[in-house]
Amino acid sequence: LLTDDMAAGSSRALARWLAGALLAAVCAAQTTEDTEVEACVPLCSFDASRTNQCHVSREYLTALVEAYDDGPWVDILASHANCEANLDNCTNMVECEIDAAGICAANRAWVASQLAAPEPDGAGLADRCGIFGRMLADGAVCLQEADPAACANVTAEGEGFLGCAWDPVREACDVSKSSILPVLRHDYQDELARVSLRRERCATALTSTMCSGDCYWDGQQCMLSPMDSLLAIAGEDCPLRTMLRQSEGCRSTVSESTCNLRVRADGMQECVWRSDVCEAHPMSLEFDLLMILDLGYPSLLDSLRAAQTQCLELAFAEECALPCAPAIGVPSSAFTPRRSSAVNALIGVVAACQAVLRSFSMGS
Repeated sequence: LLTDDMAAGSSRALARWLAGALLAAVCAAQTTEDTEVEACVPLCSFDASRTNQCHVSREYLTALVEAYDDGPWVDILASHANCEANLDNCTNMVECEIDAAGICAANRAWVASQLAAPEPDGAGLADRCGIFGRMLADGAVCLQEADPAACANVTAEGEGFLGCAWDPVREACDVSKSSILPVLRHDYQDELARVSLRRERCATALTSTMCSGDCYWDGQQCMLSPMDSLLAIAGEDCPLRTMLRQSEGCRSTVSESTCNLRVRADGMQECVWRSDVCEAHPMSLEFDLLMILDLGYPSLLDSLRAAQTQCLELAFAEECALPCAPAIGVPSSAFTPRRSSAVNALIGVVAACQAVLRSFSMGS
């Protein structure tokens, strides 16, 4: 049955809906040789909480990555997809939780521990991402405590634990922000020294015309970009650098219309307006991170781009849920020697990493 919105829509929207329904019918009619009906893996999923758009489904993305890779990364993505598909039963699943957007997602404490764990069992971000890696590792311990009163008393084995504090904004026990600055001053002296030199270089620019590159003009003087300071302590080999740069670029946009019109060179939407803030578009981040994580095989990216293009044409949640994913074939030429851990596990957990950025910014 057509909803009121679809009934009031254009003939083009109606045609797309009917085409989607026909595609679903064909998919449902496909059978195996023993006449058993094959399961229809959804190609698309409607994101009502962030973008209000139809995107590639987590199930199809998981299947694609599983076809090209194995290891901890697949475990993280598969867990996230399983939670997302079980919203009604989310509170009864130990490995899942309802996030701030109302989505059933993989438990943040578990995700953080997988991101921080050394390779090959984890993503190794604790060693690769400077202070952010430490925040992930210690945050995995803090996030396990759900009682605000007990949060500050959480302890962990080993030296250098940042300690925990209750975050009233996110309503979660997380790394204590008050302990981060002393750690930076003690453990990251070389990085901070380089930041100071770059800040001094910016200060030598006396006009807005001379202020360029990593510097910006605040109306009175030339200053070093705050993001550049963060990147200096993030580590050169840290995949979070991509997220930090794109998130900062979008957050600098203050107009909703301008935000939603930002398009990348590859044609993908760069940013999306949500809760009066311009944020990095989750699908664009996922495509970038595939490249960083050694999963940027042309055949895999082509499949994702084709699916994303098809999904974006579906304007309604009902039609978005109809198409079935095509069979996945992996060319033999796709596999090349690389690290056994292609799992620098950020796709599907973009929200968790953005939360790290937001929490750090609030504590700065």
